[in-house]
Amino acid sequence: MKTLHRVTVLIDNTAIDSSLATEHGLSVHIHLANGQQWLWDTGQSAALLNNVAALGIDLAASAGVALSHGHYDHTGGISPLVEHSGFAGTIVGNPVLDQERFVLKQGEAIRSIGLPPGTTLPRFSPVEYTALLARGLTFVSTIERDPEHFSATAHFFLDRDGEYPDPVQDDACLVLETADGPVVILGCCHSGLANTLIALRERLGHTAFNGVMGGMHLNNAPQWAMEESLQTLEEFGVQWIAPGHCTGREAIVELARRFSGRVLPYGAGAVFEFPAPAEEAGA
Repeated sequence: MKTLHRVTVLIDNTAIDSSLATEHGLSVHIHLANGQQWLWDTGQSAALLNNVAALGIDLAASAGVALSHGHYDHTGGISPLVEHSGFAGTIVGNPVLDQERFVLKQGEAIRSIGLPPGTTLPRFSPVEYTALLARGLTFVSTIERDPEHFSATAHFFLDRDGEYPDPVQDDACLVLETADGPVVILGCCHSGLANTLIALRERLGHTAFNGVMGGMHLNNAPQWAMEESLQTLEEFGVQWIAPGHCTGREAIVELARRFSGRVLPYGAGAVFEFPAPAEEAGA
């Protein structure tokens, strides 16, 4: 019998299970075949704790939480996690994760979108580029950007006056090794899907991916960015996609049209199981 990795979506904009809380945010629980557990992002509020209780997941058993970047909708659950769940693991993220950041759009007041005020990062382990979190689970950040490829950084700034653009340098993803090939677990993919998968090819040697899941930040993206993302998925032989969070409804519809039968439901309560490579199952 094959040993399985189990990935459970805890927080998303939508829910598979209507009894679970939803919010504009993302959090995923990863239970590796060897028994080790990790959390990927924390959503934007204490809704995380309500959902894990309903799903029967004990966050205190997690070895750590890896953060995809420093926006509030991925880090707002850190304080509830640390203060009320019994979690005592490592917090992994890019060194610039906690910098101030803002969004400024024409006709709108500037808005702070960084870590919520008062958020601290106990036991913080900074990772600027790449780190093996556990056997079969790799964290990748500071993703190289080809300016000709799409990156989702419009309207983001490092100052209230909107003078210094924020490239979201801390944008990160996870790679989960499975018996069917690597699975990419995204946060918001601010680097853009093309840049992200190219970086994984260059750093980890992966030329094809079994699946891609999470936020792809294609909501309100230009059509050329959508086309580039579709071409990238085809180029890397991605077998299935589970888009959520910031991907956007229209983009999900287009993905489902182009990858008919290969777009999987994603939302709070969704569970994905993957056979682990034989050498990892007993690690």
